[in-house]
Amino acid sequence: MREHILTPENMRGVPDLVVEVLSTNRTYDERVKYGSYEGAGVAEYWIVDPYQNEVKIFRRAGGKFVAVPVGETVTSPFFPDLTIVLRDIFEM
Repeated sequence: MREHILTPENMRGVPDLVVEVLSTNRTYDERVKYGSYEGAGVAEYWIVDPYQNEVKIFRRAGGKFVAVPVGETVTSPFFPDLTIVLRDIFEM
């Protein structure tokens, strides 16, 4: 993470990773926010869907988000020591 963007008052700049948990407005998260984050230069965007028990991951490649295949675990190059086992967060 780029620690220099964190200030005592707020965050200035674009985060490397955004994790969005779907709640009531799927279209807004999957289309509007996706486009906003992509346009702002966010490097990685996760959409966590507790209704479908899935995580969608998009990583920046060539200025655009590209879908990343997701298996039983999710990881991020921004947190190399973090591995999330999906069955541990979703009741499967």
